[in-house]
Amino acid sequence: MKVLVVGGTFDSMEGSPSTILTQLISGMRKHHPGDFIVVNGGKIADLEPMVQTAHLYDHIVWMPNVSNNERKYVQDIKHYNPHCLLVTSKRNIGDKYTLAQVIAHALQLKSNLLLEISSYTPAAAPARPASYVGRVLDPLANCYKGWTDDFDDLGLVIAIRLMELSKFIRMGSPHEKELAASPPNVDNRFFEIVRKHADAFHQLIPEIQTTRFLGNASFRCRHGFPSFKEQGRIFVSPRNVDKRYLIKPNFVVVAQGTNNVLYYGKNKPSVDTPIQLILYRIYQEVRYMTHGHVYVKGAPRTNHTISCGALNEAAEILRTQPNPTEANFAVNLRGHGFIALAKDLDFLDSLEFEPRPSPENVWKY
Repeated sequence: MKVLVVGGTFDSMEGSPSTILTQLISGMRKHHPGDFIVVNGGKIADLEPMVQTAHLYDHIVWMPNVSNNERKYVQDIKHYNPHCLLVTSKRNIGDKYTLAQVIAHALQLKSNLLLEISSYTPAAAPARPASYVGRVLDPLANCYKGWTDDFDDLGLVIAIRLMELSKFIRMGSPHEKELAASPPNVDNRFFEIVRKHADAFHQLIPEIQTTRFLGNASFRCRHGFPSFKEQGRIFVSPRNVDKRYLIKPNFVVVAQGTNNVLYYGKNKPSVDTPIQLILYRIYQEVRYMTHGHVYVKGAPRTNHTISCGALNEAAEILRTQPNPTEANFAVNLRGHGFIALAKDLDFLDSLEFEPRPSPENVWKY
């Protein structure tokens, strides 16, 4: 496992190293078994070639201090290596940015983890210069380590979470060229409920500032379309669309492939599709699912924080509801949101939601 760590100041001269980065690396090495390539300060011209080699690394920690007049290059990392685990940073001195803006920054960069850096002046000696503090967040506003000036410890937490993320199982979604089938005759009330749920999510999370709309919905036809049942096909909401305006023709046909998820038509399905395909196979009576990044009041909660799209989440849901004949239930996914599975639309319509804490403290280290 190869790790690229880039930090410190980069300018037209030789730059300068960062003490914070040195401490982070010290902490990361205590848990991370990878082969570290570290670049701590240097010339601005060195950044682009490093980004272009992103495909060589499994984990990338990208925290260079660069003038606002210079290109940052961080937005190119996932272009060169979409499968790497990326850790970025955000300087938030003086609380210039809200938490929502910090999280939106992480989402925009497709970061898996974010180190937010701020400063404080010791209360006992206000004349002393401000010290730096940091905390570790993810794009779902989970906090894995609260504010501390111990950057060695923050590095350890980053390493622990990276290793956890490395163990999550994901499944690709290749495109099928055959024509997509039209959605079957499904009670239009389902789509009304999906739109109502989405509207509730936006009221509960009004500070979201991102074009990456979160959450999804799916359904399957159990009557009149036996071939769809036999092939394990379902209809899923497309990726990154506002669910407040979803209508039946928007839904994407998907099917379980050998080691992937096949989708039909021009739109990619939700990133959570592989999990929902598994759940439809387990809970045979379920016809509908909805998922959002809030919690359902009174629903049981899973034990582990699992990132969007990781198949491990299906096992967490099964442990919470082990009865495969259950047809109407909701589960709160720790540090993520909820998923509701239903046979009856009355159950879906009866759900009451509450916001997740922001940030949600999920650390255990």
